[in-house]
Amino acid sequence: GHMKKVKTALEQALKTTRFKGAPMVCISAKVGGDGKAGVGRNSDTVETETIGINELIELIRSTTKIPERSLAGDSPLFMSIDHCFPIKGKGTVLTGTVMSGTAKVGDTVEFPELTLERKVKSIQMFHRSVETASQGDRCAVLVKDLNAKLIERGLVVTPGSVKKLHGAVVLVRKVKYFQRPCPSNSKIHITIGHSTILSSVIFFGGDELRSLAKECVGKQLPNVDFDASKDWPYDEELRAGGKNAGGPVLQWALLLFETPCMCQDTSMVIGSRLDLDINVKACRIAFYGKIALSLSPDDIADLSKFKIYKSKERDCGVDRITDSHNVIGKNLLSKESDLSRVIGLKVYTKDNDEGRIESSFGKTGKFKIYFPNGVTKPVQKGDTLKMPLKKFVFALQEDKKKLLQG
Repeated sequence: GHMKKVKTALEQALKTTRFKGAPMVCISAKVGGDGKAGVGRNSDTVETETIGINELIELIRSTTKIPERSLAGDSPLFMSIDHCFPIKGKGTVLTGTVMSGTAKVGDTVEFPELTLERKVKSIQMFHRSVETASQGDRCAVLVKDLNAKLIERGLVVTPGSVKKLHGAVVLVRKVKYFQRPCPSNSKIHITIGHSTILSSVIFFGGDELRSLAKECVGKQLPNVDFDASKDWPYDEELRAGGKNAGGPVLQWALLLFETPCMCQDTSMVIGSRLDLDINVKACRIAFYGKIALSLSPDDIADLSKFKIYKSKERDCGVDRITDSHNVIGKNLLSKESDLSRVIGLKVYTKDNDEGRIESSFGKTGKFKIYFPNGVTKPVQKGDTLKMPLKKFVFALQEDKKKLLQG
């Protein structure tokens, strides 16, 4: 009876979290507590009764997902160093975790931050000498002729396998406990591996990623390729998901680093507002995500390839109606303007009927509009037509005055 009440209370507390419906096992490592189990006395002579331990072990075995490991040779070495110290007469010891690939005695490895290469002299795991260390292994690597003072935290990699990142396009999800605004074109602290750097950020594509966001509810973010050929709508800020937002939200974030950093292509990224007051009880981690596209200096120099746009709109008026499919429009551009800029662009009535500007009409800035499907309701002289436009954030100088719809 009591345990049933406890389980019901826990289920109620967890029903709005990702742990809703999580299996539960009632256990007791020592039935009766300290007194009956003989803790503090000669416990070796007292038989200890347990409850539920075997059921717990079976549940853990059946629900634990064994992570996929890359086999030797499948991927280059990427080892994250968290400590470094010299041993007199031996060399420099680097301790850390192999994140991918394999380290072998005799291999040449690179320290990308230092642009140095050294040969692995020996490897130890848990005080035992080994010939190799693979993904997931915690180990110590000994190399010669390396100044330990140059490294505190860093990377050991297969030579040439890791490049400097000057920016990235990242698939991100907002941390729900972060309550502050995080607008586009603001500065944010980005943590990748051991590095934390300052970066500018632009968010975009939230509406376009709705279906993917629904697929990933309660799951890790997927590895998704970024389509640079597509037009992406600009988002004013980092957006939260939930019922009020119409469901879960994912966004793209374009990060432009103030200082380049070293990392793998699909590394996890954390965005934080570390400038906020640490004495205020508030979450400072704004979002997390995965790198979808790494940016080189050449990419940063030509951001026009990223087709991020802000939606704009222009109005024009109806001057006269020629027939059920043709209208003469006015007041879109000044009388002296070159109307060739708008030929082929679409306009819409208040009932969302689509028309296309076909040609100029006369010499007073008027133009012909053709509605291929006619109009739902008759258009009258003086009515307003809407022209949706895209203003690209990184448009080239010669394209900034163009009227584009995409």
